[in-house]
Amino acid sequence: MRVLHLVKHAPVTVDFGVPSQEWRLAPDAPARINSFAERFRNCGLHRVVASTETKATATGRIMAERLDLPLEIRDGLEEHHRLVAQQTRGAEAFAANVRRFFAQPDEVVFGAESASAARVRFRSAVETIMGETADDELIVSHGTVMTLLIAEGGNGEPMDIWSSLRLPDHVALDWPSLKRIDR
Repeated sequence: MRVLHLVKHAPVTVDFGVPSQEWRLAPDAPARINSFAERFRNCGLHRVVASTETKATATGRIMAERLDLPLEIRDGLEEHHRLVAQQTRGAEAFAANVRRFFAQPDEVVFGAESASAARVRFRSAVETIMGETADDELIVSHGTVMTLLIAEGGNGEPMDIWSSLRLPDHVALDWPSLKRIDR
């Protein structure tokens, strides 16, 4: 059995003056990531792979350093493509947009790509990574695209999955079935 470890990035400092993909880690994030990373110490991992977005790259870098593993930054693992003009200033408004995103997966209802397009892009990037070795892999990414892949494996309703993810968080999936193994 191969394991795909999906890790949601650590907490960020929200700055509505810049695109969310440029948000930086919160001041307490490095300590939280170091502690979080310890759960992967004996998993036999050979690398950490992270999204190109600042918050995921920084989370991945800290994890890789803590685990003494190389870090690879990859395209395709980024969050659902959102528009700066659509950034919301409140959690309720943002959750409403995400709810619509999951409920209408084939329509562009929030951002610049549909949920279906984001899932296909993310899954393709994950398949490429998983195809490079026979090892278990750890991928640091983002809640919405992770949710789409987790839900594809029949592990729950997207909004329930998305709502349950913390910063940082980890979901282990069997590869290639995508059945949840652990959380």
